[in-house]
Amino acid sequence: MEAKTLFRQLLPSPSGRIIAMLILLLTISGTSVAAEKEAYAMKKYYSATSYSDSYYTLTFFYDDLRSTRGDETYDLNTGNDNPGWIG
Repeated sequence: MEAKTLFRQLLPSPSGRIIAMLILLLTISGTSVAAEKEAYAMKKYYSATSYSDSYYTLTFFYDDLRSTRGDETYDLNTGNDNPGWIG
């Protein structure tokens, strides 16, 4: 038996099919895997135009976008050692 006819036999009315499709879509969209928020620091380098050395800024974040940050990122509170951005 073809899937299309089976679907029509199980749900004969058009409104029932629409409701079933909405439930299916909501169920599928609700099961997406989301990254957990985490605290981390990002070091972003800048090249100085009037100086010979580069400099950087250190920005702290608490979000789920760490993988999208392009520069160096560091964990926070990882024991008694110095933070990764030092040294």
